[in-house]
Amino acid sequence: MLVGAEHGFGTVNLDDIDFVTDLQRPLGAFDSEATDPPETVRNWLRSTCEQALHFRDHHAQMIGQYAGEYVFIRDREVLWHGPDTSNLGSRRNLGGGPPDSALWLKFVDPEETEREHFELYERMLDLIRATSPA
Repeated sequence: MLVGAEHGFGTVNLDDIDFVTDLQRPLGAFDSEATDPPETVRNWLRSTCEQALHFRDHHAQMIGQYAGEYVFIRDREVLWHGPDTSNLGSRRNLGGGPPDSALWLKFVDPEETEREHFELYERMLDLIRATSPA
């Protein structure tokens, strides 16, 4: 929302946002097929959280090295960084690595304009650990 508001598309002031619609619900049916095993998906969720928390814990270092760039992090290592992600191709070809380990993409913003909510990653990681089979 903030990016849109900064470019003249609406506001971030909740008092000025009209949440009323004349559309009837449901707008359409949605279904998905699981294409990956639940354990692989669980590992993606877990490793995504770990990458985000690694970024948070090394925020000053990330800003010192990558300010104004995007970073792809896997297994606590920056695999790629740069100002433009549009020509990267498939993330599956980026840096190899285990197929059940997630890549985490983040714009390294010294001012953290979007204010990433790292506490959500902590809570999700706690939940994953609590519900993982022993």
